[in-house]
Amino acid sequence: MNAEDQAATLRARAKTHFPSVLLTLTSVIQAMALETLWSRLSVLASPDGFRAIPLETWLQATALLLAIVVLWIYYAQLVMRLVWVPRLTDSLIPFALGVGQFLEADTLGAGNVALWLAPFPVIFLLCFASWNWTVARAQREPENADLIDAFLPASLVVRHGPMVGSIVLLVMMTLCAWVWPASSTAMLILLDLLLLVHIALQGVYWQQSVDPRQELNSTRRSASVSSGLSASD
Repeated sequence: MNAEDQAATLRARAKTHFPSVLLTLTSVIQAMALETLWSRLSVLASPDGFRAIPLETWLQATALLLAIVVLWIYYAQLVMRLVWVPRLTDSLIPFALGVGQFLEADTLGAGNVALWLAPFPVIFLLCFASWNWTVARAQREPENADLIDAFLPASLVVRHGPMVGSIVLLVMMTLCAWVWPASSTAMLILLDLLLLVHIALQGVYWQQSVDPRQELNSTRRSASVSSGLSASD
């Protein structure tokens, strides 16, 4: 077997096996983050019970739990949609995200909410960068052509708007909590709502991908609107 054939074989193996490896790695890290979160809550609840935990700490715990769910769904959808030739960064980013989550869990209820919020923009930025790097490599693979055309929005605003907007909003929330500490509770509530929105968007995004009737209904609605506009003209 010559060098080109060996490279082709390794590329094929990597594309076949890496998605399951990546999802397993992500699942283990998210499970560890969840266990760290629970351990921290147990420490804060001792000896007076969970009712003694302040509202802000519960909001932080809820946000971290939702972030764990969002990250797992993100990676699950990514590996089920696309195949690509992995690079070292594909394996390193889940570890970096895990470190951020462990820090968040370990400092839960420890004081300054602004400092606790600070890693969230970084976590979202890493996810955004990872998604773009992966899609860029996936676009080179013929197996992904039809699927990418189907689910990747043509508009850059639609494609990047939610994540860019979330990163900007998270930075503003962190600054608000830093400059006006009295707004910390409101910023944590806003963080929880933002993460719930991302879970809802992932659900819609996935449903539109796996259910062809969604796209058909969308096409029919667009045709109906176009007909109506034509008639009015």
